[in-house]
Amino acid sequence: MVSVNTAPRVVRANRRHPDDRDRRLAHHGWFYSWRTRSMLPYRGLLAFDFLTLAEAHPKVISVTNAVQPVNWWSGREWEAYYPRYSVSLKSGVRGVTRTVDVEVLTSLELEAGRHRFARIRRQFRAQSRTFLVFTEKRVRVQPRLNNCKFILSQAGSGLVSQAEQALIRQISSSTASFTLNEVVGLGVLTYPRAYATVLNMVAAGELGFALGRRFDGDTPIRGARS
Repeated sequence: MVSVNTAPRVVRANRRHPDDRDRRLAHHGWFYSWRTRSMLPYRGLLAFDFLTLAEAHPKVISVTNAVQPVNWWSGREWEAYYPRYSVSLKSGVRGVTRTVDVEVLTSLELEAGRHRFARIRRQFRAQSRTFLVFTEKRVRVQPRLNNCKFILSQAGSGLVSQAEQALIRQISSSTASFTLNEVVGLGVLTYPRAYATVLNMVAAGELGFALGRRFDGDTPIRGARS
C-alpha cells in the first residue's frame, strides 16, 4: 500500500529524522538567507530569531540544517542526536573556517533536558566538535536583536546604488567613525538613503557598529577593519 505524506514541505524539512514528531501548535516557516540565496526551515519563532542573529553576524559564512548526527548513550541504548543547525564561521585565518553545531531551545526545554544535553555535549567534545545551545536569554537580547533586524531589512543587492555606496566609502575612508546625521549634514545623502546605504554595507561586511546600542542617527559607524 502506498503511503501519502500530507505534511507541508516546510514541516517535512524541519524533521531531523524520520521519527521526529511535530508539536501540534508549532510554528513552521522559511527564513531567506541573502548570503547564500537559499531558504532555511525553522520551527518556532525562537529559531527564526536565532537565524536573524546568525545572518547579520559578520563572522557567519552560512547556516544549514543539513547536519551530521552524534551518537550518545541515553542510559539504555545509543541514540542519534541531530543538532538543529550547523553554522560555518570565519576563523580569522585566510581560507580556514570553523563549524559550530547549534540547538535552539527555550530555557524551560533546556532545564527539562539538562541531563540529556550534558551527555550529548560530552559526545560532541569527544569528536572535537563545538556544540552550543541558544535559549531566549541568549538570542533575544535587546537592542542587539532589533539592530540585526534593521541590518537585514536593508541587506542584499539592488537596494542601494553604487554611487551611494561610493559616497559612504569616501566618508568612511577619511575618518575613524561617522554617524548618519553627519552624512546628512554634509548634504550628500538624505537620511533615508544614508540609512539604507550604511545598513546595506554593514550587512555586506564593509561597515560595522556596536550592536549593544540601538542604531540611530548618532550611532558611531566604522569601517569593518577599524
